[in-house]
Amino acid sequence: MLLELLKHTAVWMRVAGVLAGAALMAQETTSTVHIYANMEGPVFEVDGQRQSKAGVFGWPVGTRHVLTSGLVQYDAARPGVRWVFGSWILSNGITVSEPSWTLTASPSLRSVRVVYGVEYLLRLRLCGAGCVSPTTVSVNGTVYTRDAEIWMPAGTAVQVMTVPASGQVFVGWQGIPAGATDASTSFVLTEPTTLTPMFDNARQVRLATVPEGLRLVVDRATVMPPITMEWAYNSLHAVSPVTPQYDQWGKAWVFRSWSNDQPAQHTYRVEPSSAPATLTANFVPGARFSIRTSPAGLKVRVDGRDDWPTGNFIWAVGETHRVEAPARLMDAQGRACVFVRWSNEGTAAQELTVADAQVETGMNLTAVYETQAKVLVRSSEPGVTFAVDGVECPSPCPVERRPGTEVRLAAPMTVAAGDGVRLDFQGWSDGGPRERTFTPTTDTQSLTAVYRMMLRLATISDPPAAATFRAQPASPDGYYEVRTDVTLAVEARPGFRFRKWEGDLAGSWAYGTLRMTGPKNARALFEVVPEVAPAGVRNAAAETPVEGVAPGSVIAIYGASLAGETIVGPENPLSQTLGNVTVRVGNRLLPLLFVSPEQINAQLPPDLEPGPQRLVVRWEGKPEVESSFEAVRNAPGLFQQRVEDLAWGTFARADGSLVTAASPARRGDVLTVYGTGFGPYNSMPPAGFAVPEGLRYRLIDPVSIVAGDREWQPVDAFAAPGRTGIDAVRFQIPEDAPAGTMELKVRVRGTESNTVLLAVQ
Repeated sequence: MLLELLKHTAVWMRVAGVLAGAALMAQETTSTVHIYANMEGPVFEVDGQRQSKAGVFGWPVGTRHVLTSGLVQYDAARPGVRWVFGSWILSNGITVSEPSWTLTASPSLRSVRVVYGVEYLLRLRLCGAGCVSPTTVSVNGTVYTRDAEIWMPAGTAVQVMTVPASGQVFVGWQGIPAGATDASTSFVLTEPTTLTPMFDNARQVRLATVPEGLRLVVDRATVMPPITMEWAYNSLHAVSPVTPQYDQWGKAWVFRSWSNDQPAQHTYRVEPSSAPATLTANFVPGARFSIRTSPAGLKVRVDGRDDWPTGNFIWAVGETHRVEAPARLMDAQGRACVFVRWSNEGTAAQELTVADAQVETGMNLTAVYETQAKVLVRSSEPGVTFAVDGVECPSPCPVERRPGTEVRLAAPMTVAAGDGVRLDFQGWSDGGPRERTFTPTTDTQSLTAVYRMMLRLATISDPPAAATFRAQPASPDGYYEVRTDVTLAVEARPGFRFRKWEGDLAGSWAYGTLRMTGPKNARALFEVVPEVAPAGVRNAAAETPVEGVAPGSVIAIYGASLAGETIVGPENPLSQTLGNVTVRVGNRLLPLLFVSPEQINAQLPPDLEPGPQRLVVRWEGKPEVESSFEAVRNAPGLFQQRVEDLAWGTFARADGSLVTAASPARRGDVLTVYGTGFGPYNSMPPAGFAVPEGLRYRLIDPVSIVAGDREWQPVDAFAAPGRTGIDAVRFQIPEDAPAGTMELKVRVRGTESNTVLLAVQ
């Protein structure tokens, strides 16, 4: 079975091979060829059949076929366009240049391409069919004198040139795409083109100069007359003289006029006429003038201008020119130059008229200037104004003086440079004093005032009187150099407590550090806290030698933030509360005469026990503050009036008038002196109430008046009627008392008061 299968397989393999070979033989006997043109339009023939653009042919291998193309074919849709045969190109790389040829079909020949080129017609129109033109036209080097039709490949660069006939002038081309107007021009042929040169009648114009041999500029070209131009009727031409100029012998000439009386530079119009025309430029002799300055290079004005390229001029005989020397000019180094004189001794502004003699001699004229010494005074920081010879001059300040002149110069010690910014003078760059004199030299100098920028550190206390500030490093006015590190500490004054910083310093510590990169503000916020000064409870009349205060006396409590404002209470009875402020000793409220932020006057209870006591001040809403004091039996104090730092006592006559330095007492006068704290009475008056008139509360302890080394016994010593806590001592001045100002004091049971003055005559 396997053997039979193998036999059948072999048979079928042989049959398959035979069939494949037959198919291959069939393929190799036929050739398929693609024949086409490189562009649409031209036609070709294959075996006599016309083809347009392309065709596909299947030919038996080895058969022969004829391919034919015309050499030139015209585009019926576009006159002036034609196709020119180039070659046949085979797919196997063979090129055939014959327009008609025979090919043999072959399996290797897959395609044939026929290549054509495009040509455009250039029609040259000169004078009409068959005529010969008096002008000539050259096209890419070939000269034509009659109409012509010229075929050229597309994209050809065409160079044309025409030469007009005598009596004519070329005016332009018609038909060139670019619209060229020059007789010789070029263009690229991109389409069928008709080219016509255009001419106009020409008139002969003779250009001349007087004298002969001088140059003119005509239509931007320099010409040498005499010369005859052929210009079209009504054409316009720019004419101008070359002035000044030199002839062949080196003589200078200056243009004077045209024969047609037109300006030197004007447009000449050719009038239609067959007769020749003449245009003459008239020149006159010129003289050489040299305008100079000393030192050289300064800009003086000549005929109103100072921008002449040189100082050399050629001016016509008889002309008048103006020269001006400004009073002040700057040289190339920036130095000022002051006019001194002209070399001809003329005025600074003068007029020069050219004379005949100067044609040969010319003229040299020099403006003489004196160079000023210059010192540029500047500051290291902007915004500084100097005083130069007493006149303000902001920086940079140019100081210009004659060499050797002494100049007074002063720099400000400080300069405000903004809010919280100032400049402090440090010195001059050459080490000179702030106010100085100097003498400039002829060289340009520079002098710099060196300033240091200072920044303000503003310390603000809120409330304003709440604090004392300390800064390290210290500054007398709060200004510091830039980038200085400043440590700031604040100390609360009595009656205040520090809360926090605001502004450029923050935190709740009473110190901090700031770097001065700009003006800074440090605001310290405080809260009000009542405070009684050490030993702040005293006799209200005056400072006394006694350490302590007496029961029933009027006391003064000194401190800070004791009350919000000054309030005087009623006189009778006294109030125990003023402005939400109370004062108590133990659990007893004191009668108050007045309260203020720094002082409270009150009356002590008459029955207060001698010895240490504790006083408490309470301002509603604020922390209570307390102070200790000593209550003593006798602590006399005399009321006084200070006049020019002298303590005059309060003495009253019997009629109630006061004794003063201007109204002194007399010997034998009975006077009453007032004080407080003299001690207990024979009966205790009510606290806080004025002593009723007619009642006598007499002092228990013995009282005397001490006048120098003498001691007087009083007439009476008692509580002053109509007053609260006030003591009165009545005494008579002895007849033998010395006249003048005497010192008096009160002694109570051996305890003396403060000393006051009494005037006696």
